[in-house]
Amino acid sequence: MNAEDHAAAIVDAVDAAIAAPKIDRDATAAVHAALARARTFAVGTGGADGEQAAIELDYADVLYKAYERTTGTAQPDAPERRIQHISRQVLALSRAVSQTNEAVLTLGRITN
Repeated sequence: MNAEDHAAAIVDAVDAAIAAPKIDRDATAAVHAALARARTFAVGTGGADGEQAAIELDYADVLYKAYERTTGTAQPDAPERRIQHISRQVLALSRAVSQTNEAVLTLGRITN
């Protein structure tokens, strides 16, 4: 696989996770796997772009794990607390997807 193939695999995994009825650990498992494969590729290519892509891919993976922690907590009963809880979930997922986008763009700069 080359950098473009890894980038496409990540995008496909994120699309599938977002399309899932419930975005939880099961839905993001493919995202974690695609990020790990791309990170291994980026580290193997070396160079500044490879190192930067590996760092960004690691950070995206951490952000998906942070999102998963928000889904594992019980929803509060009070309406205002539920809104806060859902807001945190949306923000965590948004950060993860945004970082994934940055990682994919950096991965695209790697030339094989």
